[in-house]
Amino acid sequence: MDKAILFIICIFANVYTGHAAFAHTLTHRPDIIYQGSPVEVIYDDKVVYYIGVDLHAATGTRAVKWNTATDTFEILEKIRPVEIFHIPEKMGGDTASSSAVLIQTLAKDNLNLKNIKSSKNKLWTQPFQLALSSSTVTDVYGYDRQTSGQVIAHKGTDYRAAIGTPVYAMNTGIVRIAHRYSDYGGTIVIDHGQGIQTFYMHMSKLKVKSGQKVNKGQIIGLSGDTGYALGPHLHLTVRVHGVSIDP
Repeated sequence: MDKAILFIICIFANVYTGHAAFAHTLTHRPDIIYQGSPVEVIYDDKVVYYIGVDLHAATGTRAVKWNTATDTFEILEKIRPVEIFHIPEKMGGDTASSSAVLIQTLAKDNLNLKNIKSSKNKLWTQPFQLALSSSTVTDVYGYDRQTSGQVIAHKGTDYRAAIGTPVYAMNTGIVRIAHRYSDYGGTIVIDHGQGIQTFYMHMSKLKVKSGQKVNKGQIIGLSGDTGYALGPHLHLTVRVHGVSIDP
């Protein structure tokens, strides 16, 4: 069949079925987006990339583009209460010197955890699962901790977990970090591809190594109270292209 004739047939077929030829759509999920939210960008009913809206991102309208299609969404303010938070005695307690050391070591730890490599490919095929068999939240994402005169944003969610509780990989991926830090304690970072990474902190035991592939639901370690922790729990952080969002 002549290519020109086939082209005309395709145009009429699109019109007949109610679809304008070459009309592409760009949308997003969720509909309501706050500071700290993850956003899926959807092109012609297919998720094409993910955005992490920073906790301190400017509010207002943001435009996104894919090929020739554009979309906009509104970033709303997330209310961030301020609470007093203490330095554990094992780290020197609430003193000026302990606070100074805390800020220094946090900066060092954060620098090491910044810009962790992420695969361009999507490494998972199934929905994400919880990291624990229980989902009791003890500390929410997005509030400010006032610690000895310093304000530190809590960019993760804490879950109740006694020392030694199994911690599971939330999805298939590659371990990028398996290390014990001064403030974050025993830490594992799993890269799930396309900029999505999960961080598991304050663990008492690490059962995987950097570079290792893990499957969804695999035990990667045991929870604990290592590092800057007032008691046993699992701190979970989720990052999208380096931005910590509400898990």
